[in-house]
Amino acid sequence: MDTPVSMGMHQEFKEAMQAKVEKLEAEDRRLNERLKIVEETGKQISQMNVTLQKQSDNIAELSKSISSMVEVQEAEGKRIKDLEDAPIKTLNTVKVAIITGICSCGATAVVSAIIAAVTGG
Repeated sequence: MDTPVSMGMHQEFKEAMQAKVEKLEAEDRRLNERLKIVEETGKQISQMNVTLQKQSDNIAELSKSISSMVEVQEAEGKRIKDLEDAPIKTLNTVKVAIITGICSCGATAVVSAIIAAVTGG
């Protein structure tokens, strides 16, 4: 170890070390670029997650809104059916009243005729 190193060996060692340093610096630059790409991808994924969450919230609100609309339509459908059925019920009531009136007149006529026949009248 006490032997001095020749200038040629020293120069050769220096060049070898410089080459290794240059390789390490180049690899460091490549890794830094890759790290930037990974960080940018992470940001994009994070933004996509936020967007998807907002869309999910919007879909949930839309689903609630549609459910509410369906309930309103069902209630409106029942009200419309009731309104459509009202004239039919009224007509049926009128028919029953007319038939009852006709039957009452007929029964009254028959009873009157029987009473007139019996009383000789």
